[in-house]
Amino acid sequence: MFDKQTTSTEINVDTAYRDFENVFPAVSICLNKGMNTDEIKRNINPIFIRVNKSEVKLTYRHFKAIQSYLFLNYLEPVESINMEHCTDLNETCGVDFYSFRERVTPKTCEGIIKKMYYLGKEENCTKYFEKFSTQFGICFVANSLYTKKMNGTVKMKDFKSLKMRYKNNENLERSLEIHYTKNELFFYQLIIHTPEELPDGRQQKIQLRKLGEITKVFVKTVEFHNYPDVKDESIKARNCRFPFERFDNGLPYSLNFCMYIKRVERELKTCNCTLPLVLDGDNSKICQLKDFACISNLSKEVKANTAKDRNLLMNYIGDCLVPLCITMEISKVGEYDQKFHINDLGGIKIEVINKPTLRYVRRVSFSRLDLSVQLGGIIGLFFGASVLSILEIFYLICRVCRFNVRRLFDYLRTF
Repeated sequence: MFDKQTTSTEINVDTAYRDFENVFPAVSICLNKGMNTDEIKRNINPIFIRVNKSEVKLTYRHFKAIQSYLFLNYLEPVESINMEHCTDLNETCGVDFYSFRERVTPKTCEGIIKKMYYLGKEENCTKYFEKFSTQFGICFVANSLYTKKMNGTVKMKDFKSLKMRYKNNENLERSLEIHYTKNELFFYQLIIHTPEELPDGRQQKIQLRKLGEITKVFVKTVEFHNYPDVKDESIKARNCRFPFERFDNGLPYSLNFCMYIKRVERELKTCNCTLPLVLDGDNSKICQLKDFACISNLSKEVKANTAKDRNLLMNYIGDCLVPLCITMEISKVGEYDQKFHINDLGGIKIEVINKPTLRYVRRVSFSRLDLSVQLGGIIGLFFGASVLSILEIFYLICRVCRFNVRRLFDYLRTF
């Protein structure tokens, strides 16, 4: 799997599965723009009047523009916002983006999830799901390696502290079941991903829209583990990077965070601002609506360049190609819908159908200590051989001299 000329680690398969304690995949429920704007209407009047003091008569098109603005994500073109109906309000579509989005979205997962079962046992969703602001919008994330401090910055947890775990020797159904309610302002997209990533829309998405039905999803997982001494190797030598090996701005390393940093850097360099899709705790300068045209042109330019030139693609994402040392392979096996016994709720059930019988283990195959021992052995062998050679030569010289002296004495005795 790795080039032994450039790496000091190797990956083996561990099959001592009876003792495995496994991690359930991370699950995120992300909010995307819905069809109804009633919630916008109910909440905007006191804020709009107090903040803007405008006499503009708000119409349905204004509400739709505000809704599109609030549920913006980096994968959708900013043209989806009707700028004409935003700019006659003000540079932020008549609202403060973050405070108003917080006002119209649920404070906790209980605003979405009415019942939750993990391993067949009913649980409170707040024990597992945490609200995150991501570049894919607002998401409620469970079993993530990340949490938030009181000041909103992203904090990394210990992998062993993840709450959704199960053991192979326990005879339990390895599943997470969620019963959710409907909201007209937004619809839900469920994303199953690895714990070391946050949702960003690149992962496979499952739309949750139907009430009175339950969607059943089946996945298989395989985990990667590392021997402790792998951390002592350099990133280049082990050909992977741990989340605690952070970026310069303090964010943990992951493909998600790396792509986010690259996008923000491009937008700040070209447009002197970035989309209002920054991660919690990021204080980057946010674009006004007048700057969205620049963002749109930049996005089109990046897509066009990367489509025709692979080298440009490498320039955009080169640093993000280093794989994570801690990760999980998740394979979706199947999915189907069936009638749900509760008509006014929808449901989704995610089940790990394989009892993991193997996992990949990365270990050091050739360390600096091994190199020192080998060099020492070579030097010692060379030195030993050299000393022996010198002694042997000295012995031969002495032997020849002794032989010649004896011949000389024998010759002198003849006189």
